[in-house]
Amino acid sequence: MFLACSGDEEPSCAETKITFKLNGEEQVLSSGSRGISINPDWTTHNLYLSASGSSTTYSFQRIFIETQYKRKGRNVIDRFNYEIYIDDVKYEMDFTDHDFKNRVIANGKTCFYATFSGKATTSGDMNW
Repeated sequence: MFLACSGDEEPSCAETKITFKLNGEEQVLSSGSRGISINPDWTTHNLYLSASGSSTTYSFQRIFIETQYKRKGRNVIDRFNYEIYIDDVKYEMDFTDHDFKNRVIANGKTCFYATFSGKATTSGDMNW
């Protein structure tokens, strides 16, 4: 689940957290940056969100999410990048290129709420 809120949110919008499992270990990331930009055609806006954190196994990990601002529904996230550092080596994957399902429930001025699931394997070492 991903939840992101601005400083003037409604009481029902909680603190940003992403919780997921990587190789069977639960990971929790905290809010990072967020922003909205206008597309080159000047007709729509894109929402950008990030979250990061570390765990006992992984020194640093970050997620970037991009979707059209105010768009809700199933499988509407355009980009879901996951970045992880293991022994100071960076690994990165865009989950939207793999088996990735998502549902954006809220996407507005004060709150973003989405659920997601996905699976990818790289080099037989990492089950994302």
